[in-house]
Amino acid sequence: MTYTLTVTGVATDSTQGTTTTTTASATYGTTLSSPDSLGTVTFTPITGDDLSVDAGGNVTTSGTLNAGTYTVAVAGPTPTVTRAR
Repeated sequence: MTYTLTVTGVATDSTQGTTTTTTASATYGTTLSSPDSLGTVTFTPITGDDLSVDAGGNVTTSGTLNAGTYTVAVAGPTPTVTRAR
C-alpha cells in the first residue's frame, strides 16, 4: 500500500504600500504582514530595481531610488519587481 499526501501553499491576496522620498529611500525599510488569520507566513524572496523582499517580509532598498512607483508582485512561480516609469 502507498499513501501520498500532497500539501500546497496558500496564497493570500494582499495589497500593502507606503511612501517615501527619493532622499530617504536609500535607508528605507519596512516589514510586510499577513492581513488575515493565516498565522506565520513565508514570503517569496525577490530583488530587482534596487528593491528587495526577503522570506521574512522585510522590504529594503540598496540605494537611492528614482521617483516612481515600485511594485512587487508574486503571480505564478516567478515573482517580479517593476517600476512605473
